Amino acid sequence: SNHDCVRVATRWGGAQPDARMLRLAAAMQMSLRGTPCLYQGDELGLPEADIAFEDLQDPYGITMWPEFKGRDGCRTPMPWSSQAAHAGFGSGKPWLPVANSHLPLAVDAQKSDGLMAFYAQLLHWRRQQPALISGSMAMLPLHEQVLAFVREAEGQRVLCVFNFSDRAVTWALPADMVTTATTLTDGGLTGAVLQDGQVVCEPLSLIHISEPTRRS
Repeated sequence: SNHDCVRVATRWGGAQPDARMLRLAAAMQMSLRGTPCLYQGDELGLPEADIAFEDLQDPYGITMWPEFKGRDGCRTPMPWSSQAAHAGFGSGKPWLPVANSHLPLAVDAQKSDGLMAFYAQLLHWRRQQPALISGSMAMLPLHEQVLAFVREAEGQRVLCVFNFSDRAVTWALPADMVTTATTLTDGGLTGAVLQDGQVVCEPLSLIHISEPTRRS
């Protein structure tokens, strides 16, 4: 995500993004190799704002309207307070208007609940997983519904399993993990469980599974 593309909530979730999908996308980003970079508002689940032509600032949107409405829909102010003027962004008029759809998702409305609280929990949990911080990454064989890969570092091996489909799925664990795998908890990640050597995933769910690094 960045200031040049449609916000991830709308790009991946459409007009009415599923809260499970937003959590799944966040968890995938925090599980991939590399340094996660969060674009402002992604942690709130902000959708793309609908900007009127007279409020546009982006030269591309002004020139190409209405075929291309520009990039301002992802550049609106950060909504800090759901009840304050301009959502608490400042006392003066901001360069772009605050979208009404962003007010219920403001920071003050999500401190103890909502997607922002999930991000905070997920980031805190990730810092305690050496394999996710600096580990190698190996993709597992392609599956119609499941994205799976293994991260490994500092004596920890983590299997990351994601079901991005809208259907439940049962996915077999790699044979070498069946007897040693345990579910990593405290990340706020739900919807999938270990069961008899298999991962049982609800729609739009994920699981992180840990085991000690194998020694040669």
